[in-house]
Order: sequence, then structure tokens, then C-alpha cells
Amino acid sequence: MSQILEFKNLLVAVDGSDYSRKAYEQSMEFLEQKKDQFDQLIISHITNRNKKYLPEKMQAETIYDQYKLECDEKFAHNKYKLVFEEKNPNQPSCREQIISLCGQLQISFLFLGFYGRKGVKEQRGLTQTVSQACYHSKVPLVIVKNVFQRKETHSQGFNFLVCIDGSNKSYKALNYVINLAQNPNDKITICYAPTPDKQKFTRTIDAKLQEDLEQAKHINWKFVELSPSYNSTEQIIEHINSCGSEDQFHFVIIGNNGYRAQLEDKCFFGRAAEEITIHSNSNIIIIT
Repeated sequence: MSQILEFKNLLVAVDGSDYSRKAYEQSMEFLEQKKDQFDQLIISHITNRNKKYLPEKMQAETIYDQYKLECDEKFAHNKYKLVFEEKNPNQPSCREQIISLCGQLQISFLFLGFYGRKGVKEQRGLTQTVSQACYHSKVPLVIVKNVFQRKETHSQGFNFLVCIDGSNKSYKALNYVINLAQNPNDKITICYAPTPDKQKFTRTIDAKLQEDLEQAKHINWKFVELSPSYNSTEQIIEHINSCGSEDQFHFVIIGNNGYRAQLEDKCFFGRAAEEITIHSNSNIIIIT
């Protein structure tokens, strides 16, 4: 059975780059839909005074002034906070400092741009900041590639895809998306991509979904089983990226690891989660 989640604060990590700006703008959509459930929007930047070579738009003072002006116009003073700190010499890097802030500030979601100051990389992969967060964050991540707004979609709602593999973490991811997809125009696709030897679990998963979602009759959802393949991750990515503009998945929600981590009682950022994060054309929400 799905549970109602209590959200606290959103944290957006900004560095003056175009993609951190996208992360900020995407967080606005979360706030618009859930404005009564989030306490504060927190915008954070860790300064490193050794980087005086950065262009003016990436200097801490410029970034601070920009967001202070915008937030003053949009929010009451108790609904947002700017947390700008100098790099702590006891922290290995600014990245670890951002992750540490999440624990201190009761963060429900950490928003990050998929790329950083250097912009789009020729060879796609995770930036150091995103990789650090994926491997070490204790709070859910929203990794932003594009800015989506419900009012600009074909259905006036978001299309969510959540990956299910039978693990506790994947059902936790499902619970998160149920709490996020509260707009009547939102749609959820629950995707199972079995390997040939795991196809027998389809009925078990489907039955559990029917039972768990019995009380969520207001949620528009469907269960999709992909063709069995020993490269199930590739199947998922192809399914995500093959949709037309009207059926595009705006957010893909995944656990940071799956069934193997559960069986081995380990916590790590799984290979499937990493591949989906890198290669899908949707924004990614990673549940830790």
C-alpha cells in the first residue's frame, strides 16, 4: 500500500551554469504543484576563492544577487533561503560539502543540473558533481537535463516512468512517484524489464501492484512488461527514448540500486541506474 510522504525542503545546487539554472527552474514546477507540502526552497553555492578565473556570471556575488532578486519577487522571506558558503578545508571538495548540507537542512530532494560549468561534454557520462551525488547522497536526487512544465505538455500533465525489478528500493521509488503524480493529468508507467530467467516474476509483480494501488484510484497508471532480454537496461533506455513528443517521459524514477544490492545487503549506485541516468533523454529522479 502506498504511503503519504512528508516533504520538507528542496535544495538546488547552483554554479552559474546553464544546467544549474535548468535545475532551479525545474524545482519551481515541484513547488508549484506541492507548494503547501514543501517548507522552503534552498539555493546553495559553495565558493572557492581559488577560482577567480571564472567568468563573471559564475562568480559567487553575481549568482547570489541574481537569485536573491528573483526569490524576493517570488517568495515570502520565510519560504526560501540562500546558503552560500566558502569551501570548508575539511571537506575534500565542494561536492561533498553540498551533500553534507542536505543532512543539515532536512532536504527532501536535491536538484542538480546534468552538466556543469563546462556545459555539454562530447563523450556523455556523469560529471564529477552528479557522480558524487549518485554514489553518496542520502536524499533523493532530481537530475535535470531539460525543463518541463505541465502547462506546456500535450496532456497538461507529466508522464512518469518508474522502473520495477521486485526490489524494496524499486517499490520505494514507486511510492515516491505516486506522491509526486498528484495532478489529474499526470500519468505513471510502471516498467518491468525481465531477463529471460526472471520473466516468471511478472505475475507476482503485477499482482502486488494491483494490491498496493487499490486505494490510489485517482492515479492514472499502467504496467508495462518489456520483451525479455539479458540486456534489460538497454531495453529500458530504448523504451524511454523511443517515445514521440506527445508520449515523452518527462521523469524517470529509479532506485539507486536494485535486487542484487538487496540480496547482498549492500548500498551502492548500481550499474543499471547509472546507465539509465546517462543515456535516457528524460530527467532522472534517483531514490536512495
